[in-house]
Amino acid sequence: MVDTLDVVIYASQNGISLPLSLAESALQSVDRTSITNEVRSRFVVLPWKPGEDPPVGDRSRWMQLSDQQLKKWDSMSTEERIAYLPRARHLMTRRAQLTPEEAAEALEMPVPQDGIGLACLEAIAQGKATYFIQVDGVLRYWQPFAPHEAGRMFMEPDDESHPYHWKRVSGAHVDREVEQEVDSKVIRAAVAMALSLASKSDGVTVTNPPPVVRMIGHEGLRVNPRP
Repeated sequence: MVDTLDVVIYASQNGISLPLSLAESALQSVDRTSITNEVRSRFVVLPWKPGEDPPVGDRSRWMQLSDQQLKKWDSMSTEERIAYLPRARHLMTRRAQLTPEEAAEALEMPVPQDGIGLACLEAIAQGKATYFIQVDGVLRYWQPFAPHEAGRMFMEPDDESHPYHWKRVSGAHVDREVEQEVDSKVIRAAVAMALSLASKSDGVTVTNPPPVVRMIGHEGLRVNPRP
């Protein structure tokens, strides 16, 4: 959440000195609920469940497999896939030091390019779900496992009572993203409102000090010094 000091700091970073009382009044005038509804309406979550095609792109893109590797993956049983994952991890992490025989295996067998591709294989092999987040119709995130968790917590596709069901995980993810974007918009709206209030009042003075030469980072908001 945004407080008065956030508004004052942001204004200062943009060369505006706001009295705390004016910043507080301006912040109270901002309709956070309306801003939140507008921001949230731009987010869409698309699940990718076991046995389905991904709603964005194709399987080879997210699994990081060539057509030959994908064909090999499809020919393997669930047990074979799970059993091969440690070997795939080994070949993936040692890609630069592989022997000729290992390099040939890495080209034929389902060995992804990096840990994200491997996580996708792990999720699929275990029958778990992944999800995509689009904002304004543009892909922003793809999550093969729950974000902000220690280790890889894969998501359940069907049991909505499970703490790691994809709807719960993606919902919490969207909540964080929305809050950060709303905070940013609220701060900017509050500064604009403060300037508007100051222009209508004879008793409030807004000054323009020299620009602050350091960068202040807020959660979800990075403000660069004015040139």
